[in-house]
Amino acid sequence: MKYYVTLTGLNYRYGTMPFAVGQKVRLVKEPENQADREAIRAELPGLGKVGYVANSTHTVKGDCYSAGRLYDKIGNTAVAKVKYILCDAVICKVKADAAVAVPPMNPDTGLPYGSEEEAIAF
Repeated sequence: MKYYVTLTGLNYRYGTMPFAVGQKVRLVKEPENQADREAIRAELPGLGKVGYVANSTHTVKGDCYSAGRLYDKIGNTAVAKVKYILCDAVICKVKADAAVAVPPMNPDTGLPYGSEEEAIAF
């Protein structure tokens, strides 16, 4: 399945300058992110973090998926391809394979994040 996503928060780092149409971007889930448990970080080789997959109605462009809608459709990492470069965002296409989607694990409990309460025995 293919999904379009908006990369946002670019102006806090390098802006849209390091992006080119057709370029591959690595997406990495950040379940430990205190501000957003469905955060998906965008990385480029040599630069590291360059932004995030948008997760707000104010930052998601057009018919793109938000990070929350994409989160369970990808594994811990995914690859996206740049399709459009806008003045304040980058639109990428993500190819996701449902069979690859594995929830990120909490290293402290060995369980998927968010399932700690379900694992409590009464």
